[in-house]
Amino acid sequence: MSNEEILAEINQLFIAFFKDENLIISIETTANDIPDWDSFSHMELMSKIEEHFNIHIPFTIIMEFNQVGDIVIYLNKQLLEN
Repeated sequence: MSNEEILAEINQLFIAFFKDENLIISIETTANDIPDWDSFSHMELMSKIEEHFNIHIPFTIIMEFNQVGDIVIYLNKQLLEN
């Protein structure tokens, strides 16, 4: 799965999670760009991403994500290993 495909799937998860049909994320998107993306919603969102991609992301890794691109790169690596 390419980074673009992963980003597209994550974007759909963000749209559903934040209930915003107009939301478009990029690899540079951060929590500062989305008003409802706080530390609590971050953990819930990561849970949805784990469920969607059927993987587990360790808490220490989750806390290192600074932008959507970090998530995409991590997922790509994990999906290639499986």
